[in-house]
Amino acid sequence: MLCIKLCEAVEGALSLNIDDIFKAWDESTESIQTYSGRKVNPLNLEAQDVSILDIASSLAATSDYGGHTLLPYSLAQHCILCAQIVPPAYAFEALMHDCSKAYLPAFPPALKHSRFLGEIYLAAERRIMDRLSTILGFAYPFPECVHAADEVLCATEIRDLQFQHPVAGNPAAPLVDKIIPWSWEKARADFLKTYAELLGERAKTQIDRQAVAS
Repeated sequence: MLCIKLCEAVEGALSLNIDDIFKAWDESTESIQTYSGRKVNPLNLEAQDVSILDIASSLAATSDYGGHTLLPYSLAQHCILCAQIVPPAYAFEALMHDCSKAYLPAFPPALKHSRFLGEIYLAAERRIMDRLSTILGFAYPFPECVHAADEVLCATEIRDLQFQHPVAGNPAAPLVDKIIPWSWEKARADFLKTYAELLGERAKTQIDRQAVAS
C-alpha cells in the first residue's frame, strides 16, 4: 500500500511540490503492521510506534541490494559491520543509518536517485529518519565518517557477495576480511546486542520490556 501511495505521488509530482506531498502524508491514515503487531503510519511515526525489536527484526529479514547477492545478506548485518569500522563516538549513528528501511522499502540506487520518483522517495526517507533520530536519539544528518564507512562496506560487499563488477564512482578500498552472511537469527540478535552495548543498561531494559509486550 505504501508503494502504491508513492506511485500515486509520482503521478502528481509535476503539479505538486514537496510541501503539498507532506500535507497529504500528514492527512493520511494508512498504516503497516510491524513485527511486534503495532499498526503504524510510517510517514507519521510517534514515539509509541517505534520499537527496536521491530527495527532489528525487519532489517535482519531484509536483504540488501534487493536480494541480488550470491547469498542472502541482511541490512542488519550491514549496519552492524558499519558500526564496527567507524570511530566509536559515531558507532550508534552507523548502526542506525539504515533504520528507516524498517518502515520504507529500500529502492535500488537507479530509482532512488531518479527524477521525480527519487525525489519523493528521498523526501519520505528524510522524513522518517528525522522522526527516528528524535525518538531514538541519534545524530541526523549522519556524519561524514558514517557515509565513508558505508562506501567501504559497499566495495567489500560487491567483492564478496556479487559477481565482481566494479562500481563506478566508488573509490573506497574494501575491507581485508571477507564478509560471510549471517542467518536471520544471528543478524537480529547481534543487532539488538550491539544496540544494547552502545546505549548501556537503558537499552537493555527497553529491549526486555518490548520483548514482554510483544
